[in-house]
Amino acid sequence: MPRARLSPVLVLAGALAAGGAFAADPPPLVIEADRAELDERAGVGVYRGNVVAERGPLTLWAAELTIYTQAGGLQRAVAAGQPARFRRAAEDAGQQLPVTGRARTIDYRPAERRVVLNGSAELERGRSRFESERIVYRLDRNRVEAGEGGQRERVRVTIEPEPAGETSGGAGADADGDRP
Repeated sequence: MPRARLSPVLVLAGALAAGGAFAADPPPLVIEADRAELDERAGVGVYRGNVVAERGPLTLWAAELTIYTQAGGLQRAVAAGQPARFRRAAEDAGQQLPVTGRARTIDYRPAERRVVLNGSAELERGRSRFESERIVYRLDRNRVEAGEGGQRERVRVTIEPEPAGETSGGAGADADGDRP
């Protein structure tokens, strides 16, 4: 009886999707692109053209996405575009608001639970907006770090007030949420 033989490309694709299945079983990585090049020995996959990559609540959009794996687990995903974009859905880790970002490159490192945006980086969390050449978003802490120490660049943060209808009101507030 002939044995079924798995293609090395399918094995690498499965490893990429598994992303380290023994570490609390992370969700699979699903990638769609116009073109894919996979190097099993190097543990590198390059996806080009209208790339969309999803892993749980995180979605990346890019012109090009390079995936690095080691021992069958996802180590790093680097998205490049004009701009590359990402979105983290609100349902992740009890987070109340979605987080979106864009930059020339987005470096996702799942083991470190962080997303690094480089080059004309912008990140929006709720009604707050961060702009800098470099922004680090810590997924596990829902924390934003913008700017580089020692450089002359400035960080721009915009915090929009809540609309009047969304404020909690409180003692002394009338029906419109205004204080007398």
